[in-house]
Parts: sequence; C-alpha cells; structure tokens
Amino acid sequence: MAKSNKHNVLRPAVASTRPTKSPNKFLLAMLVFICAFATYANTFPNSYVLDDMMMVPENRLVQQGIKAIPELLSTPYLHGYLSFPNDNYRPLSPITLAIETQFCGVSPYANHVGNVLIYALCCIALFFFLRRLLGAEGLPVALCATLLFTFHPIHTEAVANIKSRDELLCFLLAISSLYFFLRFVDSGKYPWLVGGAVALFASLLAKETSITLLAVFPLLAFFTPNGTRSRTGAMVAGSVSAAILFLGLRFVVLKTNRADQSGLLFFIDNELVKAGDLSHRLGTAMSVLGSYILLILVPYPLICNYGINNVAVVPIGAPSAIMSALLYVAIVGFAVYRFIKFGRDIWAFGLMFWVAPLSIVSNLFFLIAAVKAERFLFFPSVGFAIIVGAGIVKLADAVMKHARRKANLLTCAVVVPICLLYFNAARARNEEWRDNYTLFSADVAKAPENARLNFYMGNEMSTNFANAFPDPATHTKIISESIPYLRKSLELYPDYDLAHTSLGTAYFNLGKYDSAEMQHKAALAKDTGNVLALNGLAGIYFMKHDYPSARDILIRDIKINASSPDVVFNLGNCYLNMRKFDSSVMFYRMALHLNPQHGPSLKGMAMGYFYMGATDSANKYIGIVRQTEPGFRLQ
Repeated sequence: MAKSNKHNVLRPAVASTRPTKSPNKFLLAMLVFICAFATYANTFPNSYVLDDMMMVPENRLVQQGIKAIPELLSTPYLHGYLSFPNDNYRPLSPITLAIETQFCGVSPYANHVGNVLIYALCCIALFFFLRRLLGAEGLPVALCATLLFTFHPIHTEAVANIKSRDELLCFLLAISSLYFFLRFVDSGKYPWLVGGAVALFASLLAKETSITLLAVFPLLAFFTPNGTRSRTGAMVAGSVSAAILFLGLRFVVLKTNRADQSGLLFFIDNELVKAGDLSHRLGTAMSVLGSYILLILVPYPLICNYGINNVAVVPIGAPSAIMSALLYVAIVGFAVYRFIKFGRDIWAFGLMFWVAPLSIVSNLFFLIAAVKAERFLFFPSVGFAIIVGAGIVKLADAVMKHARRKANLLTCAVVVPICLLYFNAARARNEEWRDNYTLFSADVAKAPENARLNFYMGNEMSTNFANAFPDPATHTKIISESIPYLRKSLELYPDYDLAHTSLGTAYFNLGKYDSAEMQHKAALAKDTGNVLALNGLAGIYFMKHDYPSARDILIRDIKINASSPDVVFNLGNCYLNMRKFDSSVMFYRMALHLNPQHGPSLKGMAMGYFYMGATDSANKYIGIVRQTEPGFRLQ
C-alpha cells in the first residue's frame, strides 16, 4: 500500500485546552436531507416533460404495475414503449415507476416526489461515504462537499426529469457500494464485501455509468490504515465480478430481444455522427470535456438539449481542444502524483472522481446518444464538490491558524452564500421544467440557433399547447405561431425529417393540405419508415377523398406499425368509404384485437355491418357502444 503522510491531513487537531465535541452525524444527515428536499420540492406539481412520456403514461409495462416486474427484468429498457434494435438494459428505474403506478396510478406528482426522495437519499449516502472516507477530522470537508453537491443547479435535469431516475438510482447504489467496500477494507468483514458487490450490481441495473467506478474502488485502500493488499484484491475481485455478471446478463437480454445492434445514432442527437474524420470527432469530444469544467463552475445557461449549433465541431488542433486535452492530462497527472507521494489524498480522489465518470460519456472511445448533456455531470459533480469543499476548508484553516471554531465560522461564511445562490438557481430552473411549453420557451430563448429546441417549441405549440385552447380562433393562432419555429429548425438542419412531419401536421390543421402533403413527402424522402409522416399523408388523402391513395399509404404504415390500433382503424375507414364493407369490418376487428376497448373501431364495426345489411351484428355493436355512449346512433 502507499504510505500515509501526515501533511495531507486536511483538518489538524486544534490546539485547545477544551475538547471539542464532534457534531452528531445523523443530525447532519437529516440536515442534508432537508436541504435536498427543500431544493427540489417545487418540482412536485410539474407535468411529464420530454421523454417522461415513454417511461410512464405511454409505457404499457409500467402501467401494469407490480405484475410487470418479471417482464421488465427480462426485456430491454424501453420494451414497454417501443421495440428498438439498439436498446439498453436498465430494468431498475422502470420497476420503481411500476411500483409507484401500482399504488398511485399514472401520477406525475407521485413520480416527482419519488425522484426527490431518491435524490435526498443520494445526498445522505454521499455524506456518510465522505464521512467514513475522511474520518472524524475530515467531517467539515465531508459536510461542505455534500452541501455543495446537494444544492448545485447542474442536477436539475437529473431530478426534474422523471426519465433520469435511472441516473439517480445508479448514483445512490454506486455511492452505497463505495461505502460498503470502504467498510470492508477497513474491517475485513465479508458481509461488507458482499454488500458492496450487490450494491454495485444493482447500480448497474439502473444505468451503466457506475462501471467507471472500477477505476475508483482500488483508491479506497489509501484511506484506511487497515487496508491490505489481500483486502484490496478481494474488493477489486468483488467489483469486477459484479460488473461481469451485469454485462453477461445485459448481453443475454439484448441478444434474446434482438436489441443488441450498435451504431444506430442520429446526427440531430450527436453531431459527431457526421464529424467527417477522427480528428474532428476527437477534437470536438475534447472541447466538450473542457466546456464541462466551465459549466460546473458557472452553471448558466442551463438548457435541456445541446444539439446542432450549441456544440462547435472542431479538429484536434483547435485551441479549445488542445487546451482541454492539456488540462485533463494535467488533472490525471497531478492526481497520480499525489497518490504516489501521499497515498491518502482527498485532492487526488476528487480529481479522479471527476475524470472517471466522464470517460464513459466523453465520446472519445465510442459515440453515445448525445454530444453533451447536463445529466452527464451528475456523477462527476462529486469530484467538483470534493475539490471545492476541501479547498474552502483548507483555506479557512490556514487563515485562522487552525483554530477550529473560527475556521468553521469562516467556512460557513463562504459555503452558505454559495449554497444560497445554488438553491435559488436550482429552484428557478425547476420552474422552467414545469411542462414542455414552459421548458421549451425558456430554452429556445437561451439557444435560438439550436435546431432541436426550435423543433421542440414548434411541435409542442402546434399540438398539446394549441389543443389546450378549444376556441377555434385561439387554436388557429397558436398553430400559426408554431410554424416559424419549425421552419427555423429546418433552416438549421434541412434533413430533419421530424421537423418536416410536424410542419406538415401544422399545415394540415390549418387546412393547407397541399403544403402539408409536400412536407410529409419531404419527411418520407429522408426516412421511408417515418410512421408519423405516413399517417399524416394518409390523412391528407382521406380529406381529399382520395381513399385508394390513403389505403396504399396505410398499408405501408401497417407493415411498420402493425401494433397500432389507430392505424389499423384508419385503414378500415378507408375501405368503409370505398364501400368495401367486408374489408372494413376485417380491419376494425383487427384493431379491436389490439385494443378490445377501442371506441372508434367498435363504432366502425356497427357501421360496417349496418351497410352490409347484417342488422343483428350491427345492433350488437351499437349496444356495446351505448354502454359508454348512451346517445350513440348511426348517422
């Protein structure tokens, strides 16, 4: 083991004739919990935002509650929403959401409360881990670092976005595994070793990020006088075994469900997909790593998407890439030097905790689904909090000549204002996450040249926001106001098929069918499997009474989207209007097979049988419809 060095103790004993009683760690943990809860309590009234919809309201497995747990454990992450050829295996987050749905129904309020409670537990776990890591003399550093982490507004995406529960659970269990492993290295008791391995495995079931801690676990041995090579080896073996077990299970589940394809990434999410060459890919990735340091230091502006035009694609020789590369080489080199020289060194540990979790989301070694995101800083922010917290405490000690009480007061005088600034910034950002319209309005104003944010804003305005106003004039006005955002999105990224689709839908709702047709065809030229564009184009032909063309489009749609009762119903409607009543009944029946309670298909069955002259069958379905709509009559 590396030797201990007395000079790296952060808080030396105070020269005093009166002993100082250490604060109760459980009371401090309760303070941390209250701070975390208070910071994010204003997210409780928020709606489902961004991709929250695919996790709860539109996730068939989560909506089944507890009984879906076995299937959630044996299928890919988003299996309950859609089947993807390249998915992840993260069953823990949907399982917790399914449990909440079992007892609370589909409730964004309950889900937001759940996220905040898990976040508060994350902060408590971090405090206990740092308290154990640093010992009694390091309590001021542990508390300062934990409070800086708790209040930091960079975490708003992870807490306010229900989909990011995977990040929260991964962190909670990962920090717990660090704590358990540290207890094992210190005591040699094997239940702590087993607990650490189990916690790490569970963390990986939440999200893969914690696999980067394999580089951090061996460092724990430096922080306990009882650390031996055999205990360190057992800890490493336990953590590696947990990781191997997870990776094997992940491989089997994804392979079995044909969700193990790689390389299916999109330019709109990650500009590096079309970076051109290795130089630009590595240069941009390094430049982004540098920008993370600026963002953690000054967390403004915060936006929900860092897409096209928010991140500049630069070659490896660009100044931003070179400066970032040199900075990170210095960080790693300095951390290694400190560990070799001092062994037990909190500065080195903090630096490694910044670098290691960033490695998996850096786009340096493989491309991921985003070029940059605030949630990627959730784990690394621990390293930032440790370094800043240790620096503040060290400075206070030096200024006050190691007089503990005075140093503590000076530490509070520095930390409390920072925490208050963070608290107000986080609360304000939480308000922006209230709903899609509020979030997109705020963020597109901060990043007006972002193609994705312009699309988000235009799409939300032309659909959900417009539909909230039943007054025809207001409804039409809002849709008209959405069009400039969608056009701007296409100006920034002409190949954006979803923007073409949304613009086509907006034109359709304004009755401009020729313009709508042109946009849907443009979307299909970019992606022949765009089911929304297919649906939109079929709707246009239907409104033009060109039922054969609508039928042909819907047949293409069904080959891609065979599980949608709405698409099958629409095809039945085409045949009904073409007076091919037997075919219409066949497709209405197919839609009811997919959803036995599909009201439009039940009415369609009544209509189809009526026109076929099958009065008894028509009356049967009329009776079924009247159970929920007593006034229903065939027109």
